[in-house]
Amino acid sequence: MTSEMTPAETERSLLALGVPADKARAAATGVSVVPAQVATVRTPIAWPVHITIPWSALVSDNDKDRPMIRSGKPIKVLTERYAKAKEQIGNLARLAVCGATPAACDLEFRAMVYMPTARKADATNFAKLVQDAMEKIVYEGDRWLARVTWERAVDVDAPRAEIIITPLI
Repeated sequence: MTSEMTPAETERSLLALGVPADKARAAATGVSVVPAQVATVRTPIAWPVHITIPWSALVSDNDKDRPMIRSGKPIKVLTERYAKAKEQIGNLARLAVCGATPAACDLEFRAMVYMPTARKADATNFAKLVQDAMEKIVYEGDRWLARVTWERAVDVDAPRAEIIITPLI
């Protein structure tokens, strides 16, 4: 059983986030409407890249997998919620870079996680999910993340994570 979202589910998810229909369709299917006579060329990313991730798409690394026994051996299986969140964050990243070529240079990755309560929580619990979801979309690999900062604040009305990625010069 696969835990990936279908293109239709991805499109509905993006529409629910307020993404315009044409962009949601393009991100969900990987196909954008381009006249046949025009060649599509990948362009460099327009810096800085700003991505806002809704609280509903953030899943703690503590909830990444669950233990199972398969063929008598213990294994870890990715949870469906984590897999869907990773896909949703990847779609938001695709929209932010508009199909540009992933970066292969040293980057600064700044994340501000706005928690729904004032309870002290570890903002870095979302790091693996968010950074891995953006790999091959915003940057070639997470080895290019030379400076990484995760901070937390409280926003009861609109919990979210705001990501800003810039090249280090």
